[in-house]
Formats: sequence, structure tokens, C-alpha cells
Amino acid sequence: MFSSSLLKYNYIRKKYFLGQNYDISSFELFELILTKKINKPRFNFFEFLINLISLILSTITILKCKLFNLNKINYYIVFKNDLSDPRSNNINSIFKSDKNINIIKTSGLGLSLLAYFKIKNVILHESIVYFSRFFFTEKKFTLKEKFKNIHRCKKRQNLIYFKIFKFLKIRKLLMIDDYREIQNFINICKKLNIETIGYMHSRFSKYRVSLRYDCFDKFIVWTKFFKKKLIEINPKYKNKILINNFRNFKRISSNQVSGQTTVLFFSDTMMDYKSVINYLNQLKRKNIKVLVRLKSNQNENKYFLSYLKENNFINANEANIEAIVKKYKPKFFMATNSNVLLEATLYNCFPIILKTKNDYSFDLIKDNVAICYSGKSNFHKFLKNLENKKNLLNDIYNKIWNSKYETKHIKGLF
Repeated sequence: MFSSSLLKYNYIRKKYFLGQNYDISSFELFELILTKKINKPRFNFFEFLINLISLILSTITILKCKLFNLNKINYYIVFKNDLSDPRSNNINSIFKSDKNINIIKTSGLGLSLLAYFKIKNVILHESIVYFSRFFFTEKKFTLKEKFKNIHRCKKRQNLIYFKIFKFLKIRKLLMIDDYREIQNFINICKKLNIETIGYMHSRFSKYRVSLRYDCFDKFIVWTKFFKKKLIEINPKYKNKILINNFRNFKRISSNQVSGQTTVLFFSDTMMDYKSVINYLNQLKRKNIKVLVRLKSNQNENKYFLSYLKENNFINANEANIEAIVKKYKPKFFMATNSNVLLEATLYNCFPIILKTKNDYSFDLIKDNVAICYSGKSNFHKFLKNLENKKNLLNDIYNKIWNSKYETKHIKGLF
């Protein structure tokens, strides 16, 4: 799925879109190849009105920031009503986001307006994206024609932000590594000689093609493991990376008890539901307790939700993973492509990838930081054999998370 899409992406870029100007739309091209879809909903007057209001409010922010000579920008994402995001909270507290300009991407129109009135100096990113794509028309084009249309929209978005940054005389940009936008903002900042600082929000993957091109001036990563992975994707980052555990990841003491085996399964995007249900049925037949953690910001497959309800799987909807682990004491984290598998050893749990047609996370198997189950052996015996391999658990933990002697202070950057 992902590997074949990457091959096609490489071919199309080389044959038709070789120019550097297409880098700003690299994410969109890969997504188009992978999903064969363009997320362009039909015109909705209410949506238009809210986005227009959001754009007007953002314009007021821009004028106010010009008046008070604010010239540092922080780009981040919020998807909860409390306007927090654990991926950015600690960085925001260091950066003092209330004293700088905040470009905020949200998961909904209501959340955008809430963010505007609760957070200082907000530019609402979604309104700019909306009007950049306002004249976009989706017809039965070829893939190449669809991408050209998307790229024109991206160039409009790029031009709008270029004018905003130039008007405000921006000196520094801090942003989460949102793969949809990093090339767009780095491109603008290079033209205007603006310093850029990025920070990771999740693991690096060769399928995040926008990492390949222009670089942040500084990129903050959690540990030396992630530094190595980033350099594999883009060697130009070799001398631009700072290691800092700004998320405060730490290993919790083991409090697991012997007895019934408990598994925590994480759903994720583009999941192969048919294969997952087959795996869950195997666990159910062996009287293994299965917890299911649904991805909070996505619409799940209705058939899958119905299956979970009919089979009485436990919905692990606690506030965070640590709360789930303390309550249910699982021994295994399972997923098909969830990045949370990298955190499993922090909770003394074995990370298991269920092999399906979604090959996004197969590199974790190759790197020996996750254990693959392909369905060819007895699932219950497979888990029982793993339970006593504490050395394996420690090896995986040390490979990913043990970077205490390489940590760099980052406060001075901001």
C-alpha cells in the first residue's frame, strides 16, 4: 500500500514534477496517489460564512500584531476543546505563545472560533486554506491534472502567507512538524531570511515525503534514535538536529500482575479492518482481555464499531495512555500502523505490529523496535512466549529512549 505509492510518487515527481517549486505540494501528491481522493467538500453557505468570519478575525490579529511589533510566529495544532495538545504543550510554555503570533490549525470550525477567543494573537490557518482552495473544482481529471489543480491552490496559500510574513517583518518561526505544511512555511522563510525551528510530533517515516526537501534551521527531536531516522530520510539535517525530551517521556515502574493476559489495541487511520477483526477474533477465542483505544480525531468504520460493541470489547477511553495502563495493566500494545507502539516500552509493554496490507509501520520491524505477528502461529502461544522476554523489552526501550547523555537545552532558541 504505502511502499507501492512511494514508488509511484518517485516516478511521477521525476517524470512530470521535478522542479523544486513542487516541493510545497509534495505531501498532497503522495496523499493523492495513496488515497486517490481529494478532500474538497461541496459548497456549504454556513461553512463559507464561518470561514469568512475566521478570515476577518485573522486579519484583525495581523493588524494588531503589526501595531505592537510582534515578529515571532508559533504554528501548532489543537484538536480538543481544552485547546491543548500534548505534542506542543511544553514547547508552547517555553516559547510563551501568549506573547507571540499563533497560527493555529484546528479540526473544526467551532474549535477555530473557540481558539481565537481563548488564545492571544491567533491567525486561523483553516480559513486561509479554505479560501486558497475556494475556486478549486474537482472533475474527472487524470491524477496528473488533479495534482496540478491542487498545486495551484497550494501556491495561492503560499503567496498569502508570504505577504503576511513580509508585512509583519517576521524574524522567527517555530512550528510542529506538520507534514502538510512544513515545505510551505520553510519555503517562505528562506525567501524572507527568517529563522526556522521545527519540533517532532511523531516518528519519522520515509512515507512523509515532505521531510526530504528543504530543512528547518534547527529541528528538535526526542532521542538519538529519532535523530538517526531523520538523517536517513534527509542527510542535510545532520548538523541541524537538537535532542531534547520536551514531552517528558519517562518509563513508569512495572506494576503488572500475573494472571489473565491483557492486550491494548490502538486503532489508526487507513486500517485494514477485515484483517484486524480476524486478529481480534483469535484473541477472543483464547479468553484474552482486549482493550480498544479508538483514535480520537477520526471517524471510525461503522461496521468495526458495531463489531466491538457486539463482542463486548472494552473501550479504553481514559484521558491518556498512562491512565489506561494504571487501570487495566496490559502487557502488550498492539496496532497495525499506530505510532504509539514506540511508547510501549515506556509502560513496560511489548509493542506488537499486526501484519496487514497496510505496510506503513513495517520499518519498525526492520529496526527491531516492534515485534511482528503475521497470523501464522498460535496467537496465545505467541503472547505467552513473549511475556518472559524482559531482556527484549529492555533492549527495545534502550534503543529508542535512552539518550540522557545527549540532551541539549532548547530554551535559548526561543
